[in-house]
Amino acid sequence: MLTLIEAYLQILRWTTLNFPESQNAFLPSLTLQEIKSISSRLTFDLPNDLQELYQLNNGQKFYPNMFWQGDLIATPEHENEELNIFDGKSFLPLQSAVARKCANFDSNWLILFTYEDEEYLVLNTSNGYLLYFDPSSHLEVSSTFAVYSSLTNMMRTHAEFYESGEDIEGVRRFSEAYQQVWLKYNAEIGEQAINTVLSHRGY
Repeated sequence: MLTLIEAYLQILRWTTLNFPESQNAFLPSLTLQEIKSISSRLTFDLPNDLQELYQLNNGQKFYPNMFWQGDLIATPEHENEELNIFDGKSFLPLQSAVARKCANFDSNWLILFTYEDEEYLVLNTSNGYLLYFDPSSHLEVSSTFAVYSSLTNMMRTHAEFYESGEDIEGVRRFSEAYQQVWLKYNAEIGEQAINTVLSHRGY
């Protein structure tokens, strides 16, 4: 079974092949010392696997002057396009993830992926789950639910799905093909959580 880094690199290879402009979309790596310095504001230690990921890339390029802060600009000719390859979302730089910690989020949550600053995938550092979170309705139970059993299994899910010849839209729609791969890696989140995800197809 692929490690986190192997799965992540496989996703990047697929992305580069299908979206050549993505070569300019990711920020350079952070050193372990930089990661520890940036994350020192947090009340918990970053999981080792997340530290490994930021040592490969410090997320994606975001441009705060855009209409939506979550918009990713890969190259000038694609300035109005997003490259949301991670569950239909973009990977936040560590500085942004730490800065977005606020009272609306439980103390052990860390935002890692965002779509137009309207939807998030949040790491629950207590159990390692990745949660879907809609901050505009954060008081509604239905707007927060487990989606992936771990960061590693999220990357494994996407790596296998993309390598099967499917495309990003399959993830965004939570297509039948994607469901099969997703269940393979994330069944441990439990039957109730699985039913919740399936009832929110496309989130």
